[in-house]
Amino acid sequence: MQSPGAGWADDACMRASVPTGTGWRGTRCSRAGLGLIECLLATLVLTVAVLGLALAIGAGRQQVTYAVEEHHATSLAEQLLEEIVARPYAGNGTARSDWCLDDYDGFAEAPGGLMDAQGELLNDEYQGFARACSVTPGSITLAGLSSGPIPGKNVVVTITGLTGAEWDFERFIPEPSEP
Repeated sequence: MQSPGAGWADDACMRASVPTGTGWRGTRCSRAGLGLIECLLATLVLTVAVLGLALAIGAGRQQVTYAVEEHHATSLAEQLLEEIVARPYAGNGTARSDWCLDDYDGFAEAPGGLMDAQGELLNDEYQGFARACSVTPGSITLAGLSSGPIPGKNVVVTITGLTGAEWDFERFIPEPSEP
């Protein structure tokens, strides 16, 4: 009986033998393993696959970052627009909590200084953004209404993100009708 390791090289050569129609033709022990060229090709294929995955992960991460930034910008703009819409159409206030619609024209907040209507700083996740507002007179005409153009004011809130991207949010506020 042979010991477990005896004849191992012969077994490897036998598995690498080439069959013929009448039996086994000599062994080719030189073809029993991977050659240098095969190893280099396998390494090249693996490198290309890993680079492709790395690029896909990087692009996905960039899209997620942009989506989060856009979500924060939308939240900031909606918060300011809702604050503006809740104010009186005309008047004059000295503190932000007493402002009317026109007082928001030229309003701007720099990164690190974003506040709510009561003067309290917003959460840290929003402090890297900047926001500005403009209020201009305007009018709109609605199809199907024979009353003509509706006077009011266009409010545009511009949010500047962490990466320098800008988003504009616009709302038309009609002039109140007189009772």
